[in-house]
Amino acid sequence: MLKRRNRQRWTAINPDFARNIGLAERSRALATEDQSKPTLTSPEEHWRSISDAVNPKALETYTKCAAAFSIEPRYLFWDRRLIEFCLALPSEQKLSRGWDRVVLRRALTNSVPGKIQWRPDKANFNPNFARSLLMFAQGLLENVIVQDTQVIEKYVDLAALHEAYHLYKYEDASEYAIPISQVTTPALCQEHRQD
Repeated sequence: MLKRRNRQRWTAINPDFARNIGLAERSRALATEDQSKPTLTSPEEHWRSISDAVNPKALETYTKCAAAFSIEPRYLFWDRRLIEFCLALPSEQKLSRGWDRVVLRRALTNSVPGKIQWRPDKANFNPNFARSLLMFAQGLLENVIVQDTQVIEKYVDLAALHEAYHLYKYEDASEYAIPISQVTTPALCQEHRQD
């Protein structure tokens, strides 16, 4: 069954797999551990956010996706010198009068229009990703989610995945695009290795 905490978060973990790895116990242990940790200072929180394991995973995924189109991406904001500089900045250069990334915003004076320099939000790429995933990879998704489920069925609650895929494909629930791609990517990689 598709479990929704809200419309954008869902879990499609196979209950047997969750039991076998003690997922509930692990989640409780992590929650307890997080509650027992002392409050972090701003520099400590900054360091933790950039040293999180999700960052190399994301960069590796982006690099592999780009390589499929013969593109070699550059991650300018991951330059070591820039990271060290940002970690050394006093907090008032990071957040000032409600503006985040204030040192970057100030550095952009006379380089970009003011409405870009001081915009309060980021672009949302999810609708474009959702549209492109169906446009270019629908056949692959159908194969993994509907036809050849053996690689993921041990780990994924297929009924929940099918429901999410149906909502995504037929009811324009684009918020499911990224989770669906994350669930199906291991199977696609496995399929690619066998070719």
